[in-house]
Amino acid sequence: MIRTLKKIRLQFLKKKKLNNYFSYAFGEIVLVMIGILLALYISNLNEENQKREKERWYLTNITEDLTYQISTFKELQDFYTENITIAKSLLYDYYKLESFTMIDSINPKLNFLLGSEKYPEINNTYTELLASGQFSLIKSKELSNDIIDYYLSSKESENYINNDINNIFYKEVFPVFNSLIELNLDNLNFKGKDTVLFKQHLKLKKYTRNQLEKIDKQLALVNAIKLKIWIEDYHLSLINEMLIASDSLIKKIDLELEK
Repeated sequence: MIRTLKKIRLQFLKKKKLNNYFSYAFGEIVLVMIGILLALYISNLNEENQKREKERWYLTNITEDLTYQISTFKELQDFYTENITIAKSLLYDYYKLESFTMIDSINPKLNFLLGSEKYPEINNTYTELLASGQFSLIKSKELSNDIIDYYLSSKESENYINNDINNIFYKEVFPVFNSLIELNLDNLNFKGKDTVLFKQHLKLKKYTRNQLEKIDKQLALVNAIKLKIWIEDYHLSLINEMLIASDSLIKKIDLELEK
């Protein structure tokens, strides 16, 4: 009888130890799982923070690109406006005096109209985003689409302006101006013996004057001036639109960066 009781007691103790062992092992497994989940959470959190930092870096740099582009847009505004003002004044004076030779400072005015400025496409950060395939870093899909739309519009404006300069201005307007004036180099930084480049030769002045008295040359010049006004006015409208678009995009980016 005693031996039987001892066996039962030993079996009970073994069973109790086994239960304790399973409880301890289960506890260890739970702790390991919690540790793994915590490590994954921290890793994901760090990865998200890194992505957010990259997103902020790209957005900040896009803003800087836009700010610089705005400054060049404003310079273009002034350039186009001055071109239009001078070109219109030449037409007003011509129709009033019925002569180009009687217009004051005709040579420097036409020299000024010889100038042209290409579209300032400043898209370094945007191009890098596309090339690196990291556009998905920008969480806001609406903002992402706005950025893409802006640079597509900017590229379209660049194509219009540069195409007009290459195919209309330099092919149709510039040759007319260039054939009726002596180039003025006052804006260039020459010194000493090079001052001869600032002078207008009397024989050449007389020649250009005689050319301007011919009716066919007057017609060609009037048309060239009108084309110049049309080109600059159209380009000015494009620049004004891009100024509004760039300012709006900067405000949207700033709102995203404040989050």
